Amino acid sequence: MQNLTALIRPHLDAGEQILWSGRPRQGIVLRYIDAFLIPFSAVWALGVMYWTLLAFGTVLKKQASNPSLIDWPFLLVGSWMSLYGLYMLFGRFIADAYHRSKLVYAITDQRALILSLRPWSSSTSIALTDLQNHQVVEYRSGRGTIHLAPPTAQAKPAWRTTSGAHPMFFQIANVRKVFGTLRQAIERSLQNRSRN
Repeated sequence: MQNLTALIRPHLDAGEQILWSGRPRQGIVLRYIDAFLIPFSAVWALGVMYWTLLAFGTVLKKQASNPSLIDWPFLLVGSWMSLYGLYMLFGRFIADAYHRSKLVYAITDQRALILSLRPWSSSTSIALTDLQNHQVVEYRSGRGTIHLAPPTAQAKPAWRTTSGAHPMFFQIANVRKVFGTLRQAIERSLQNRSRN
């Protein structure tokens, strides 16, 4: 927690206290939707690669006898679609793992904070008094996800885990304890607001 505190401290207001800090689950994360997306991506990637190789063979044969610019767009589109298929099959897991490796979460006495420590730093901050529709999903391992805002249909594509998603603490350790800390902080914050 000491290392995380040093990362979070510059983003806090004067007098703001950290109640909890953590990170999302690291490494490759598979979800239920991947049972559909991985086979679909494999079929897509292999089919498009086959089509692209056929187009490439046709272009090479025609170039030798009768060069034509009409065939090149098929090759370019096929190449782009092949790259996209490979991203869906492998790259999205790597990109998501990298994104999560740069995330730090915190609950303070004033807000919930999500820091992204990429080459450029960004943060999402939600005042505790605004956290009325939070939800928790707990897994058997004790890890879980706290949704700080209700998911919306426009929040993210199905293949993205955390990047561009609604605010959440994704697959954190001891989720039940963290959720209790969050609820107590919200209650104290609401009591302080009603007194003022």
